[in-house]
Amino acid sequence: MPSSSSTSNAVPATPAVDKRKRKTTSHDDTITSGAGAATTGSKKQKQQQSTSNAGTTGTSSATTQGNNRENKQQSKATTSAGGAAVAGTTHGHKNSNKQAQMHQQQQQNMDNFLNNDINLQHELATVSAPDPIALLPQLADEFQRSNGNAGKQGGTVKFTNADIKELRTSGFTTIDSLHYPPMRKLLAIRGISEQKAELLCKIGRQCANSSSSSRLEFQSAQDHLVQVRQQFVKKISTGSSKLDALLQGGIETSSITEIFGEFRSGKTQLVHTLCVMAQFPVDQGGCEGKVCFIDTEGTFRPERLQQVAERFEVDKNDVLDNVVVCRAHNTEHQTQLLTEAAILMAEQKFGLLVVDSVTNLYRTEYSGRGELADRQQHLGRFLRYIQRLADEFGIAVVLTNQVCAKVDGTAAYGPSHCPIGGHVLAHACQTRLSLRKGKAEGRFCKIYDSPHLPEGEAPFVISEGGVADD
Repeated sequence: MPSSSSTSNAVPATPAVDKRKRKTTSHDDTITSGAGAATTGSKKQKQQQSTSNAGTTGTSSATTQGNNRENKQQSKATTSAGGAAVAGTTHGHKNSNKQAQMHQQQQQNMDNFLNNDINLQHELATVSAPDPIALLPQLADEFQRSNGNAGKQGGTVKFTNADIKELRTSGFTTIDSLHYPPMRKLLAIRGISEQKAELLCKIGRQCANSSSSSRLEFQSAQDHLVQVRQQFVKKISTGSSKLDALLQGGIETSSITEIFGEFRSGKTQLVHTLCVMAQFPVDQGGCEGKVCFIDTEGTFRPERLQQVAERFEVDKNDVLDNVVVCRAHNTEHQTQLLTEAAILMAEQKFGLLVVDSVTNLYRTEYSGRGELADRQQHLGRFLRYIQRLADEFGIAVVLTNQVCAKVDGTAAYGPSHCPIGGHVLAHACQTRLSLRKGKAEGRFCKIYDSPHLPEGEAPFVISEGGVADD
């Protein structure tokens, strides 16, 4: 990432996510117009076919009754009979044509889904409905018919509007989300029987296999590199070129990154900078998406986002409009906010989820060794939910974390503090970054743990415009 002055010239006057929004609207209008044109063409084709059939019948009748007539009179009789047949056919099939047209688009979506020809989540979101889970009843009917389940013992499984509401309330906002939980989790949802749970799992697996980003089957490492890593994984710039070089491009999407350190080490300042950078185009260090911010410490400041926006010469109001924020007051509320975030992500394009900080409420609500097991279990469920959102929507998840002092005597041989959360949090995060204070306004970021980054350290500073090079 270039310095503040050089980077500003390369950034457009408006955030990229707004451009994407306009492009998406145009794309939706194009799809709608195309669908209407296809429907009109299909109707005209059916009318022409009826005209041809009726005209042939009229010609045959006129020829039989008037063998002695001249060719000119036969032609007139044929035209007259054909026109009358067209009028009668169009009027008689008007209602049936409308029903066929309405069913045509739904049938096409079902056929594509069953044939694994499309990315179901994308197509249903842009063509059929903003909330893909709403099409579950139609998908279930088509799935059962295609697999010969209809008419068997127990009959066809039907999903009601109440079932859809309960699934959405439980955080299942897309068809793709159905293959993540075990069946017992689905059975715990009110109104979901064992038959329905089995069908949900099958439909979820079918949808996952139709998407290259969440396949449930083995594939070669080469295919995984090309079809998943290179196609879906993006990098969000941190605002510092040295820090980006350390991270080989920035914060990775479809994964969880933990940032821990002492107070005043720059954790909150870094995530505020990321909130702005995530809105930029991919070729400018962003991921063209909105940002969801869960604040547990009361440290979110929209004024800080405006300062970062001024540095990159983008519209401050647009930047704020593209960030949704909520203050979490307890661990249950913190988990519930993930369900609400999933509903938003199913309707709009998001690129980043920030939790600042992930362990603050757990430290205050659970105390002592007697509650340690309960705390870790609840924290583990929260982190698993976050990982599901990262996989399902392809977002980058950034968690800030607090530290505690070491009191067992090991501080003499290493760092004097360690991150909160224990092994549960350590195993849940793909990349862990350690921040520490330097001289004056200087800060240092160290690769603490990563599956693909070598150990290293890079300096950065906290400027008026956010995180920057020293």
